[in-house]
Amino acid sequence: MDRIGRPIGWIRGARKAYAAVPPPVRDHMNTALTIAAHGTKAEIAKRLKSKSGIGTPRSNLNVVKTRLRRLRRELAK
Repeated sequence: MDRIGRPIGWIRGARKAYAAVPPPVRDHMNTALTIAAHGTKAEIAKRLKSKSGIGTPRSNLNVVKTRLRRLRRELAK
C-alpha cells in the first residue's frame, strides 16, 4: 500500500481493550485497520449485526454514531 492513510483515533475504552488483545491478534487487527485507513474494506471486516442476524440494534447504532461524532471532532482539531 503506497497511499498514506488516516491516523487511527482512539477512544480511551477502545484503546484499553485493544491493548489487552494478544499481540498476534493485534497484528491481524492492525492490518485490517490499515486497510480501512486507506479507504477499503479488509476481508476480516464484518457488517454490524446483532446475534439474531436481523441487524444492529438501534441502541448500539446510537453508541457508534456518538463515538464517530466524537472522533470527527477530535480529528478536526
